[in-house]
Amino acid sequence: MATLGGPPRDEPAPADEHEDGRLAPVEPGAGILPAATPPPRLDPFALPAATTARFLLMIVVAVTSSIHLYVALFSWFVDATNSVNAAPYGCALTTQATAGRIPDRDLVTAYIGCVQGVTARNGFVLIGMVLVLVAVAVAIYLVHPRLVMLSRPRPLAQLAVDEGMAAVVRRVEEAVRAVAPKAEVYVATLRATASGRTFGRFPRYRIILDLGLLREADTDPGRLDAVLAHELAHLRNRDVGLTTFAFAIWWAYVLVVALPTLVVTVIEPIRFANLSWRLAIMLALLWLARTSVLRTREYYADLRSGSTPESERLLLSALHPRRPDAGKRRWGLLSYHPGDDERVSVLGGAPRLFRIGVAEPAAAGMLVGLGYSPCVYLVTMIWGADSTSFNAHRLVVGLVFGALATGAVAGTAWRAGLLARATHTRPPSTLLAALALTAGVLGGQLVAPPLTTSGSWASILGANPAVAIALAILLAVLFQLMLRWALLCATVWLPLARRVRSAALIGSIQSALIFGSWLSFWFGVIELMTDGAPTWNLLWVSLFSTTLNPTLQLCVLLACAFPLAGWAARRGLPPRPPSDIWRDAPPSRLAAPRVPLPAVNITALTIVLVYAAGTIPFYGRLYAALGRVPFSGTVTPAVMIGVFTPVFVAGLAVAVLGAFCFGLISGGRGNTSSAVAGAGLLMLLAVFGIVPLAFTHLSAAACGAEGMWSCLALLPGHLGLSRSGPIFTIGFAVLILAGTAAAWAGSALRSGTQALSTGPTGSLSPWGSEPQDDVTRRPVSALLALVPTTLAAALFGYLAIAAVAGAQGERVAVDRAAVIRELNAAPKGPLLPVQACVAAGSVTAELALSDAFGSGMVIGMARGAGYAMATRDPIAQAMGREGAAALLAGDLARAVDANNALRNICMVSGVVSAR
Repeated sequence: MATLGGPPRDEPAPADEHEDGRLAPVEPGAGILPAATPPPRLDPFALPAATTARFLLMIVVAVTSSIHLYVALFSWFVDATNSVNAAPYGCALTTQATAGRIPDRDLVTAYIGCVQGVTARNGFVLIGMVLVLVAVAVAIYLVHPRLVMLSRPRPLAQLAVDEGMAAVVRRVEEAVRAVAPKAEVYVATLRATASGRTFGRFPRYRIILDLGLLREADTDPGRLDAVLAHELAHLRNRDVGLTTFAFAIWWAYVLVVALPTLVVTVIEPIRFANLSWRLAIMLALLWLARTSVLRTREYYADLRSGSTPESERLLLSALHPRRPDAGKRRWGLLSYHPGDDERVSVLGGAPRLFRIGVAEPAAAGMLVGLGYSPCVYLVTMIWGADSTSFNAHRLVVGLVFGALATGAVAGTAWRAGLLARATHTRPPSTLLAALALTAGVLGGQLVAPPLTTSGSWASILGANPAVAIALAILLAVLFQLMLRWALLCATVWLPLARRVRSAALIGSIQSALIFGSWLSFWFGVIELMTDGAPTWNLLWVSLFSTTLNPTLQLCVLLACAFPLAGWAARRGLPPRPPSDIWRDAPPSRLAAPRVPLPAVNITALTIVLVYAAGTIPFYGRLYAALGRVPFSGTVTPAVMIGVFTPVFVAGLAVAVLGAFCFGLISGGRGNTSSAVAGAGLLMLLAVFGIVPLAFTHLSAAACGAEGMWSCLALLPGHLGLSRSGPIFTIGFAVLILAGTAAAWAGSALRSGTQALSTGPTGSLSPWGSEPQDDVTRRPVSALLALVPTTLAAALFGYLAIAAVAGAQGERVAVDRAAVIRELNAAPKGPLLPVQACVAAGSVTAELALSDAFGSGMVIGMARGAGYAMATRDPIAQAMGREGAAALLAGDLARAVDANNALRNICMVSGVVSAR
């Protein structure tokens, strides 16, 4: 609905005052001060609007967050009706009846299959409940036009019989026919106000105009034209259908999710008391998210309806407040419409739609925090858990939420990049947006009820606040890198694009891949952390283990290759600059960023050469510390980490020093962003020289020059094929964080020196007033950096495919003596089942970082198997024997299944909660 204010019919037009005090009417376009040339205004429709993605994100989260409450309702129903067959407890009863009658391996397999079958059936029940929510939303969407028509508005044509209204009716019909020929126009005869609204569903849309608006058409015709153009703009922007469905999904959530939860809360207040406040926050969040998007859509409708100077003049006149306080927004965040003052400022060219705000990322983050975990939970119930490092379930869900959140968050970075490139100004900061996005995700995790298998940051916060804070900092760093990367891609590709909208769409697809993979990475760490005791050792193990995900490794390289491809392809700026970015200005060339790619390549080569030659004098100390241990006999993971640490630290020191010098030389006032971007590329090139050189240094120090190659050939066998890719990934992650920080420090030092020597004057634009740069004439520099990145992507792809293929049915080398020793160390007397459950649930409690390389959980699983065999419970004994036999056979997958089955039956039987 358009709510347009305007001067009363009796109020005289504004006037100027002569020197003698007489008033003179203001001529159109005149003002008190001499007319000045207004600054050019960017066209917000040049890039895709973020409102559609925000609406879709809200709808998806409303559907997925209902799973939280449906799980609680379904659990209450199972307990209230004693539906044993619907719960995994029935599998425990079946297994208890067959214990001792079938082989241990068959018992574990049967129990796991039974639990998976019951869980899948329960998952389909939850899907049915979700489908009911969607069906109710669709029904409300379909019936909504009829509900609106209950006010009985009259068709516009019926007013044509009134001679005083005939001309007005013809004006309205002609205007509607020109834009939306199939739209129907009605008149609210009981409303004396002067506004209108658009509603309906595809393909039938309707517009209702107030009778007061038509009656004022003779005295104030511009107001009718402005309101009608605004409502037609909603149709042109395709707002109506999505807005109506967002309205429908909210009311469906209230009727199908909130209302049953409140009823059950009244029946069992103690059990559901913890859900009441969470439900209230969810409802408030969905409402505020909807109103926020509706306010933004009003801005776009104003801009669409004011696309010509005449229509803009009429709209500004209609928005002129009737009272001094009429232009302010009422009801604040609850309002569907922005204030008239805010709308006038946007029409006047205020960059509200091109800024990286805080409210939008916070809302998007809260929605992601609410909706991601239940979606993974439901997908896992249906298809089962994925034990490989690929973990397709989390990846698919991450890509879905990444695509929606990217449209809402990363799209703002592209619009801000367009503003910076068009006005030749400094790109804005993204730190506050990254912090708001992080706070939103964490807030959503705090509000969402915890689920058993998907993990929750809130549970880690309660168990170990320090580890939870570290995970929050990690998330903020990931979001900051993502936003800065999106802003960098915008500044690289927008100057090249003939159609900036197409470039932004391609960039959004790339951002969805990056953001989705990083979301799955962070939530994967959360899931691993909640599966055991959240300790610092488990945090390091989880971080390292999650990097085994091949998609994460490939997306890191994709993020680096995308801007590089733009630099390499720029053989000259387009001869015809894009003309669709300005509303009222002639075409102008977008500024291109100055990234010193030749300096990047030279510095990377220098770092590699210095590291290659600088470590040779320390071979004697390395040999004394290492000897031939790393290359003879059985190499433990702890030894491998101790071996690699000193040489990698030396490489890190050289890389950080090189990045600092790079920032000191190429940075300075206005060039910090380009220096930091160049340092990120610099670290990518350096890591492919530092990691192989580290292997070479170790081989030469331990085996000498004559045996260096033979020792070097043994390293891949000690590391394993599946861990070669993560070594490069982790090395690049460490280098890029340290290197960009060092480049920023070097640039800041040069900025301070320049300020002391030249004073505060000078341009602050990091791109300069001229868009040309050296990169446009030297694509070879970019190609030199792009080629190793492409080769690295191919290498990582090969390693990832080989790792996933090799993980199927893989047998690991198990220290049988250690397993037997742990089994014999278990208490011999009859133990309580709770003791075996605690031992089985504590497998990950004592993990160290070195355990991520090998079978670090073997000892813990052997301890749990020994405790289980010492109980009197036949099920625990059978699962303990199966776990011990699998460990002695080197079948780690069987051992994990036995341990998981023991932990599951402990939870189902209520003996002890898995930690």
